Amino acid sequence: YTIELSAKKSKDVAAKDSKGNVKTYRINIVCDFKIYEKNEILKSKKITKNFMFNNDSDKFKLRKYESKIDKNLIDEVIKDLILELYSSWDD
Repeated sequence: YTIELSAKKSKDVAAKDSKGNVKTYRINIVCDFKIYEKNEILKSKKITKNFMFNNDSDKFKLRKYESKIDKNLIDEVIKDLILELYSSWDD
């Protein structure tokens, strides 16, 4: 078997206040994976996780919080991937 993975992270502005200042962000992580056997796709799946959070005037604190969010979202993607891989072998 061959497993192909690709992942992409994006951070978008989800909401602004009346002055146009960022109020809320959304982080998205999208992971595509395919399982091949002898160059034939056996399974293909896209896993998407996202999280919305408020802006913070303390940019150091904001970056630290974003790092935690990234780690948590990646952990969720990994758990889903493991479940998908196990279920692929049960089929």
